[in-house]
Parts: sequence; C-alpha cells; structure tokens
Amino acid sequence: MNDVSIRQNADGDVAEVVLERAGSGNSLTPEVARALADAIEQAGTVAGCVVLRSEGLVFCSGGDLTFLEGLVGASRDQIASAVYGNFQALIRAITECPVPVIARVQGGAAGAGCDVALACDLVVASEHAWFEESWIRIGATSALAGALSLSGSLGRHRALELLITGRRITAAEAAQEGLVNWTVPADELDGKVEELARAVASADREAVAAMKKLVRIAERGSIDEALSTGLSLQADLLARPEFASHLDSLRQRLGAARRRAEGAK
Repeated sequence: MNDVSIRQNADGDVAEVVLERAGSGNSLTPEVARALADAIEQAGTVAGCVVLRSEGLVFCSGGDLTFLEGLVGASRDQIASAVYGNFQALIRAITECPVPVIARVQGGAAGAGCDVALACDLVVASEHAWFEESWIRIGATSALAGALSLSGSLGRHRALELLITGRRITAAEAAQEGLVNWTVPADELDGKVEELARAVASADREAVAAMKKLVRIAERGSIDEALSTGLSLQADLLARPEFASHLDSLRQRLGAARRRAEGAK
C-alpha cells in the first residue's frame, strides 16, 4: 500500500515505518491500520529499533471520517470485525514487536491516533504536538487500549477526566504527566528521535528485547482484557442509531474549523 512505507537508515539498524496520508490528516482506514501493523512486524524482524512516524503537520487524526460514516447502520458484528481484524492488529503489532517502537509525534494525535502513539514503547513529541482522546465526540470509547495507557500513566481519576471530556493536552502537559518521554522544539525533533533510536539499536538486541518483554509482561493480561472489552463496548456504541447524529455533528465542527483556518490565511 502506497500510504505506508518502510525506510532503513544507512546502517540498517533503525527502521522507520511511515504513514503517508498527510492530505487526510494521516487518518486510519482498516486497510491502512493493517498495512502499518504488517510494516511494524516486518521492521521488527530486521532492525534494532522501529520508529513510527507520519508525514505532514498531524501525527494521526484518528479514524478516517469516510470509513466511520460507512459504519452507520452496520451490525455490531461487522463493526467488531473491522476493529479487531485491523485496528487492534496495529496495537498488537506495536506491543508484541520484539524491539522498542518509538513514536515520533510532530503534531496532533487524536482518537485512534492518540491510542497508537501511547501504545508505543517510547514517545518523542514536538512542542507543537497535542494529544486528545476524542472518542466521546462520536459517542464511542476506544477499542485500542487507550484507557489502559492513560490509567497506567495518570491514574484512574485523571484518565477518566480525559476520556470523558475529550480534552486536548499539550505536549508539555503530556510530558509532565508522564505520557511522553521527551518534548523538544520542532526543529530538534528528528535529531532527538535519531539519537534515541541509535542508542536503542546499538544496545544488545536480545537484552533489549528481554527488557521490553519484562516491562510489558505485567500489563499483558490487561492489554488483552482492554482490547477485548473495548471491542465489545465500542461495537455496541457504534451500532446505535445515535452514531449517525454524532458523526454529523463532528463533520460540522470539522467544517467550521476548516473555514476558520482558511479565513485566517
């Protein structure tokens, strides 16, 4: 798929998995999510570190709006199949990759994009980045273990606040809360990611893999439960007739925001 590519550095020890849908805010369709999952799995077999990045100003705006609109009227089983077979495969590819996956977050990470970024082992964010669990705006919840990522870093109260309100937090706040490892000026983002990736890739691969396994093992059962329960809850919510009106409201808000941005130019 042309929307996803793999790039290796000259030494071959760092692989970048690149999402190339800048024109759509790097939004995710089931096919793109599956392509990302496959690319991460492939990269993890040959490199000592995987960097997940995207082109353009936005890291990932979440689920593709056209795809979401296509779910209106779909059955619960149809919705669950799309989520489990593709979107959850991406989360599993990240968590099960034998080497660390670094998220390079240059801009907004919303909804599924926020979940994907937080699922990575290490997160480096530009000062212009922001994070938003925006599922509430379409009357849904994450099926991608976003609640688990948030509660693990923030605790129950703060996690629930961000999930229920859909409040956007800046990169600086995310770093202060422990959601990201580093926040750097935009012009230093690539340098910091490269520095970190090379440090990871230069270490003993088997030892690094063992360390990742040890850190992840405590949450393994939690991840499986979060994905399973999230899938069930999201399928129920998106199968409701209210889903169509939530999407219509979202499209109106996005249109208004686009018009404001164009008027400011």
